[in-house]
Amino acid sequence: MTPIPPDKPCYMDSSALQLFRQTQGITAGMDARSIVLNNGQILWIFQSAHLNDYNAADGTIACSPNVHNAAMLQQISGQVNVVNNSGDWIPSNETNTWFEPLHGYQFMDTVYIFARKSGSSSTKTFIAKALMPSLQIVRIDSMSQAQHYYGYSVMADTAEGFCYVYGLKSPNVNSQNVMTLARFPMNNIHDTWLYYSDGAWLNPPSSASTIASIPAENACVRQVKNKYLLITQESGFACNKGRTIYGQVAHDPWGPFQNYKTIYTVGDLTGNISPACRQAIIHPHTLNAAGEILMTYTINGYAPCLNTCFNGFDQADYYRIKTVRLPIKNIDPNL
Repeated sequence: MTPIPPDKPCYMDSSALQLFRQTQGITAGMDARSIVLNNGQILWIFQSAHLNDYNAADGTIACSPNVHNAAMLQQISGQVNVVNNSGDWIPSNETNTWFEPLHGYQFMDTVYIFARKSGSSSTKTFIAKALMPSLQIVRIDSMSQAQHYYGYSVMADTAEGFCYVYGLKSPNVNSQNVMTLARFPMNNIHDTWLYYSDGAWLNPPSSASTIASIPAENACVRQVKNKYLLITQESGFACNKGRTIYGQVAHDPWGPFQNYKTIYTVGDLTGNISPACRQAIIHPHTLNAAGEILMTYTINGYAPCLNTCFNGFDQADYYRIKTVRLPIKNIDPNL
């Protein structure tokens, strides 16, 4: 038997970190997900975020975000531009509700963004449509799918002509959750959806079978080379909790996901206190010649374990995306 090589160390990617340390536009944001656009640009989407609130004198931002969602466009040159200069990128027309973008894909001149609606009792999957090149939201549709929220990961298979979309059933932020998989023709999101069910593709949504168990809502599936990587993170979006990140690998979008192992433990300690953290996400377009992929995760302050917010302001770096280079062979030596 060929011995398994030891894991190579992960390390903080200081160059990528600067992408999320803007002093104008999106100064901090949660749950950075990337979508590679057809023109080579990268669309970064965020849940709650801070817009234009950076204080250069002391490196602080407001303790609370001022938008529920945001988007940032990274040019091929590396320059970034905020898409929504004020207000939510994906607007809600209902009082005291807002959208939390998950992931998406582009087809022709439209970018489709899957989202959850918070502040309401809705159990629907929402799809916001943004037109290129302005990326302004022009329409929001919804689908009811047996209390499944789809869109945590989206992958367009151009060879097969399908778009695969992963969902969670009635997710609980503090426990294990059921992950399922659906697909639809990538050229028509409103065509019939089929749901993976023990080796078959069926309808209705209730026929979907479990393909993985997910802690909280920490689910990221991406295709890397010829395999599918599932990244999860232990539940507990609170200080001193949820620090361990795991990786699994499969040959097919539906699994089975194997080689479950710990790949990283979040540091970012202040004293002996770790921040609230969640949503470890890998970004396949960043894979380098050394076989290292960019993995991001969100930190969101140290309260209530440690109070760092004073007079309504806190250090910006306590609320920003963190960036780690992960050797993919740590997950699967054959990658």
